[in-house]
Amino acid sequence: MEHCPEYDGPTSIDFYGRLHPKHSNGTVRLRNPTNSEAIIRSAVLEQFDKKTDHRLLYRRLGVNAIKVKEDIEVYQLDLFTDYDALEKERKIQGAMLEIRQRFGKNAVLKGMNLLDGAMARERNQQIGGHHR
Repeated sequence: MEHCPEYDGPTSIDFYGRLHPKHSNGTVRLRNPTNSEAIIRSAVLEQFDKKTDHRLLYRRLGVNAIKVKEDIEVYQLDLFTDYDALEKERKIQGAMLEIRQRFGKNAVLKGMNLLDGAMARERNQQIGGHHR
């Protein structure tokens, strides 16, 4: 493997006969149904840190959600969840959604989307990946 000669982990051969690191995968199961970005992000990042070799660069990360249900704001209470923080996050998400619906997709952006070469603003102007 010419790009990372110090790699000594498991390898496999791709369709073209090239040697490359073996793909990694993992599954995250949450204790309770949630739509909290913070809870989902922390669970996915924890699994990513466990399963991946950080000497390598990653091109693609796939995340799937199954058993998705409508949020009816009824949930089982437990002692380990900060419900005030969840309510605050839900209100922030609702406010951001309302701003985007009223003023457009480019109304709320991350700072990195304003750097030179960033594509988010341009992509938000496209329809189906094509210029209008």
